[in-house]
Amino acid sequence: MSSKPRKPWYRRFWSWAWIGWILIFVVLETVAILDRDRSDTLSEQVWALVTINPGLWGAGIAILLGWLFFHFLIEPRWPKYNPRPKKPPDDDEGG
Repeated sequence: MSSKPRKPWYRRFWSWAWIGWILIFVVLETVAILDRDRSDTLSEQVWALVTINPGLWGAGIAILLGWLFFHFLIEPRWPKYNPRPKKPPDDDEGG
């Protein structure tokens, strides 16, 4: 019976940390939405920041979204970042 080796503890830690972060965000955002108070959801916080300097914040948000698009959809398909495994050479020299 073979079993896969376990991931190192730090890999498991980061997986659980991101899951925890997402769950905390969902809880906070849900509470904020149900509260119906202004300026407590993430989008309302972003809108408040954008009113301070619309050009700067608009550019920052556009850059962030552009980077996320590139990072999640384009970058993994680039051979530089995700090289295809090379096929082993054919063993034509008999035996």
